[in-house]
Amino acid sequence: MSPSEVLIVRPSMLERRAMEREAIERRQNAEHEKWKRYQDERHDWEWERDRTIWKDGNEE
Repeated sequence: MSPSEVLIVRPSMLERRAMEREAIERRQNAEHEKWKRYQDERHDWEWERDRTIWKDGNEE
């Protein structure tokens, strides 16, 4: 093999496990961000609902 040829090497078992862990971590982080956005929206909905109920209750 000449020095200009490229040797293609498959990732080792440790490298594959590291890549799998990174993929799992990215997926978990994405799921957590989605959950946080939902919680923020839910808080806004509840705040708006409570504000409306309080406002309507005081107008009577």
